[in-house]
Amino acid sequence: MKLIIRAFSIFFFLLALAVAPRAQAQSFSVSFGAGTATDKACVQSDCLGQTDIQTGNLDNAPKMTGAFGKIGADFLFTDHLGFGFETDWKFSQGDYFGFGYRPEFFDLNAIYHPISDKLTKGHFIPEIQGGIGAARINSYLTGSSVLTGTQSELFATSSHFLVHGGVGVKLYVKGGIFLKPQVDLRYVANFSQFGSDFVPEYSVSLGYTFGRH
Repeated sequence: MKLIIRAFSIFFFLLALAVAPRAQAQSFSVSFGAGTATDKACVQSDCLGQTDIQTGNLDNAPKMTGAFGKIGADFLFTDHLGFGFETDWKFSQGDYFGFGYRPEFFDLNAIYHPISDKLTKGHFIPEIQGGIGAARINSYLTGSSVLTGTQSELFATSSHFLVHGGVGVKLYVKGGIFLKPQVDLRYVANFSQFGSDFVPEYSVSLGYTFGRH
Protein backbone atom coordinates (compact mmCIF):
# COMPACT_ATOMS: atom_id res chain seq x y z
CA MET A 1 0.00 0.00 0.00
CA LYS A 2 2.84 2.41 0.83
CA LEU A 3 4.41 1.70 -2.56
CA ILE A 4 1.14 2.50 -4.33
CA ILE A 5 0.74 5.80 -2.48
CA ARG A 6 4.38 6.69 -3.17
CA ALA A 7 3.93 5.92 -6.87
CA PHE A 8 0.82 8.08 -6.94
CA SER A 9 2.75 10.97 -5.36
CA ILE A 10 5.55 10.65 -7.92
CA PHE A 11 2.97 10.63 -10.73
CA PHE A 12 1.44 13.89 -9.49
CA PHE A 13 4.88 15.48 -9.15
CA LEU A 14 5.89 14.52 -12.70
CA LEU A 15 2.52 15.69 -14.01
CA ALA A 16 3.03 19.07 -12.37
CA LEU A 17 6.51 19.40 -13.91
CA ALA A 18 5.14 18.57 -17.35
CA VAL A 19 2.17 20.91 -17.27
CA ALA A 20 3.43 23.84 -15.18
CA PRO A 21 5.60 25.44 -17.92
CA ARG A 22 2.51 25.76 -20.15
CA ALA A 23 0.16 26.80 -17.35
CA GLN A 24 -1.62 30.13 -17.68
CA ALA A 25 -2.46 30.31 -13.98
CA GLN A 26 -1.06 28.82 -10.82
CA SER A 27 -2.43 28.93 -7.29
CA PHE A 28 -1.81 27.25 -3.97
CA SER A 29 -4.48 26.83 -1.26
CA VAL A 30 -4.48 25.61 2.32
CA SER A 31 -7.55 24.93 4.44
CA PHE A 32 -8.55 23.82 7.92
CA GLY A 33 -11.99 22.56 8.83
CA ALA A 34 -14.25 20.26 10.78
CA GLY A 35 -17.09 17.86 10.08
CA THR A 36 -18.18 14.32 10.72
CA ALA A 37 -17.48 10.92 9.14
CA THR A 38 -19.92 8.06 9.67
CA ASP A 39 -20.05 4.31 9.30
CA LYS A 40 -22.60 1.83 10.59
CA ALA A 41 -21.83 -0.75 13.25
CA CYS A 42 -20.53 -4.12 12.15
CA VAL A 43 -22.41 -7.35 12.75
CA GLN A 44 -21.00 -8.71 16.00
CA SER A 45 -19.90 -12.01 14.50
CA ASP A 46 -17.79 -10.02 12.01
CA CYS A 47 -16.20 -7.65 14.53
CA LEU A 48 -12.66 -7.93 15.77
CA GLY A 49 -13.88 -8.48 19.34
CA GLN A 50 -17.18 -9.12 21.09
CA THR A 51 -16.72 -8.64 24.82
CA ASP A 52 -15.84 -5.65 26.95
CA ILE A 53 -12.33 -6.27 28.31
CA GLN A 54 -13.23 -4.53 31.56
CA THR A 55 -16.60 -6.12 32.38
CA GLY A 56 -16.52 -9.32 30.32
CA ASN A 57 -20.04 -8.54 29.09
CA LEU A 58 -21.16 -8.76 25.48
CA ASP A 59 -21.24 -5.24 24.04
CA ASN A 60 -22.83 -3.84 20.94
CA ALA A 61 -20.40 -2.80 18.23
CA PRO A 62 -20.11 1.00 17.87
CA LYS A 63 -20.94 3.18 14.92
CA MET A 64 -18.34 5.58 13.61
CA THR A 65 -19.50 9.08 14.43
CA GLY A 66 -18.36 12.24 16.18
CA ALA A 67 -16.44 15.38 15.22
CA PHE A 68 -13.55 15.14 12.77
CA GLY A 69 -10.83 17.64 11.90
CA LYS A 70 -9.65 18.24 8.33
CA ILE A 71 -6.47 19.75 6.88
CA GLY A 72 -6.05 20.17 3.13
CA ALA A 73 -3.68 21.69 0.59
CA ASP A 74 -3.90 21.89 -3.20
CA PHE A 75 -1.90 23.23 -6.12
CA LEU A 76 -3.66 24.28 -9.34
CA PHE A 77 -1.33 24.46 -12.34
CA THR A 78 -4.12 25.56 -14.74
CA ASP A 79 -7.55 27.13 -14.24
CA HIS A 80 -9.06 23.64 -14.14
CA LEU A 81 -6.49 21.01 -13.10
CA GLY A 82 -4.31 20.34 -10.10
CA PHE A 83 -3.56 17.95 -7.28
CA GLY A 84 -3.88 18.01 -3.52
CA PHE A 85 -3.61 16.28 -0.16
CA GLU A 86 -6.13 15.88 2.67
CA THR A 87 -5.98 14.35 6.11
CA ASP A 88 -8.95 13.81 8.43
CA TRP A 89 -9.01 12.50 11.99
CA LYS A 90 -11.45 12.01 14.84
CA PHE A 91 -10.93 14.67 17.51
CA SER A 92 -11.65 12.42 20.49
CA GLN A 93 -11.39 8.70 21.11
CA GLY A 94 -14.48 6.56 20.73
CA ASP A 95 -15.19 3.41 22.70
CA TYR A 96 -14.74 0.06 20.94
CA PHE A 97 -15.41 -2.93 23.23
CA GLY A 98 -13.62 -1.24 26.12
CA PHE A 99 -10.74 0.06 24.01
CA GLY A 100 -10.36 3.61 22.76
CA TYR A 101 -10.22 4.06 19.00
CA ARG A 102 -9.44 6.99 16.71
CA PRO A 103 -9.70 6.75 12.89
CA GLU A 104 -7.56 8.77 10.49
CA PHE A 105 -7.78 9.18 6.70
CA PHE A 106 -5.05 10.31 4.30
CA ASP A 107 -5.81 11.14 0.63
CA LEU A 108 -3.76 12.10 -2.43
CA ASN A 109 -6.10 13.55 -5.05
CA ALA A 110 -6.35 14.83 -8.58
CA ILE A 111 -8.45 18.04 -8.56
CA TYR A 112 -10.73 19.35 -11.30
CA HIS A 113 -12.48 22.73 -11.39
CA PRO A 114 -15.24 22.43 -14.02
CA ILE A 115 -15.87 26.21 -13.97
CA SER A 116 -13.03 28.71 -14.02
CA ASP A 117 -12.59 31.56 -11.58
CA LYS A 118 -13.12 34.04 -14.42
CA LEU A 119 -16.61 32.78 -15.26
CA THR A 120 -17.82 33.11 -11.67
CA LYS A 121 -16.12 36.52 -11.27
CA GLY A 122 -14.15 35.17 -8.33
CA HIS A 123 -17.14 34.47 -6.10
CA PHE A 124 -17.10 30.66 -6.08
CA ILE A 125 -15.35 27.67 -7.66
CA PRO A 126 -16.88 24.15 -7.75
CA GLU A 127 -14.33 21.42 -7.09
CA ILE A 128 -14.19 17.68 -7.81
CA GLN A 129 -11.57 15.42 -6.21
CA GLY A 130 -10.55 11.83 -6.81
CA GLY A 131 -7.62 9.77 -5.61
CA ILE A 132 -6.24 7.09 -3.32
CA GLY A 133 -4.83 6.94 0.18
CA ALA A 134 -4.89 5.09 3.46
CA ALA A 135 -7.16 4.72 6.48
CA ARG A 136 -5.73 3.99 9.89
CA ILE A 137 -7.50 2.90 13.07
CA ASN A 138 -5.47 3.61 16.20
CA SER A 139 -6.47 1.58 19.26
CA TYR A 140 -5.77 2.73 22.81
CA LEU A 141 -5.75 1.11 26.22
CA THR A 142 -6.92 3.43 28.98
CA GLY A 143 -6.04 3.02 32.66
CA SER A 144 -5.90 5.13 35.79
CA SER A 145 -4.08 5.27 39.09
CA VAL A 146 -3.84 7.58 42.07
CA LEU A 147 -0.34 8.71 41.08
CA THR A 148 -0.66 9.15 37.32
CA GLY A 149 -4.40 9.73 36.87
CA THR A 150 -6.07 8.58 33.66
CA GLN A 151 -3.69 7.63 30.87
CA SER A 152 -4.29 6.41 27.33
CA GLU A 153 -1.63 4.37 25.54
CA LEU A 154 -1.53 3.41 21.86
CA PHE A 155 -1.18 -0.37 21.58
CA ALA A 156 -2.36 -1.31 18.07
CA THR A 157 -2.79 0.20 14.60
CA SER A 158 -4.74 -1.17 11.64
CA SER A 159 -4.11 0.27 8.16
CA HIS A 160 -6.29 -0.04 5.05
CA PHE A 161 -6.02 1.05 1.42
CA LEU A 162 -8.75 3.49 0.33
CA VAL A 163 -10.18 5.16 -2.77
CA HIS A 164 -11.49 8.70 -2.30
CA GLY A 165 -13.95 10.95 -4.11
CA GLY A 166 -15.15 14.38 -3.07
CA VAL A 167 -17.29 17.29 -4.24
CA GLY A 168 -17.13 20.78 -2.78
CA VAL A 169 -17.25 24.48 -3.62
CA LYS A 170 -14.87 27.27 -2.64
CA LEU A 171 -16.92 30.31 -1.63
CA TYR A 172 -14.63 33.36 -1.62
CA VAL A 173 -15.63 35.90 1.03
CA LYS A 174 -12.73 38.38 0.72
CA GLY A 175 -9.59 38.26 -1.41
CA GLY A 176 -8.11 34.77 -1.14
CA ILE A 177 -10.17 33.79 1.94
CA PHE A 178 -12.77 31.10 1.27
CA LEU A 179 -15.23 28.77 2.93
CA LYS A 180 -15.51 25.28 1.44
CA PRO A 181 -18.43 22.97 2.23
CA GLN A 182 -17.53 19.49 1.01
CA VAL A 183 -18.95 15.98 0.79
CA ASP A 184 -16.50 13.05 0.65
CA LEU A 185 -16.98 9.35 0.08
CA ARG A 186 -14.22 6.85 0.80
CA TYR A 187 -14.09 3.16 -0.06
CA VAL A 188 -11.89 1.55 2.61
CA ALA A 189 -10.80 -1.97 1.68
CA ASN A 190 -11.55 -4.67 4.27
CA PHE A 191 -12.83 -2.17 6.84
CA SER A 192 -13.81 -4.97 9.22
CA GLN A 193 -13.99 -2.75 12.31
CA PHE A 194 -17.26 -1.28 11.01
CA GLY A 195 -20.29 -2.38 9.06
CA SER A 196 -19.50 -0.91 5.65
CA ASP A 197 -16.43 -0.30 3.49
CA PHE A 198 -18.00 3.01 2.38
CA VAL A 199 -17.41 5.99 4.70
CA PRO A 200 -19.17 9.30 3.90
CA GLU A 201 -17.93 12.57 5.39
CA TYR A 202 -19.50 16.04 5.57
CA SER A 203 -17.34 19.06 6.40
CA VAL A 204 -16.83 22.82 6.15
CA SER A 205 -13.33 24.33 5.88
CA LEU A 206 -11.85 27.80 6.08
CA GLY A 207 -8.95 28.41 3.72
CA TYR A 208 -6.79 30.82 1.82
CA THR A 209 -5.62 30.80 -1.82
CA PHE A 210 -2.18 32.24 -2.62
CA GLY A 211 -1.49 33.60 -6.09
CA ARG A 212 -5.15 34.21 -6.84
CA HIS A 213 -5.73 36.91 -9.47
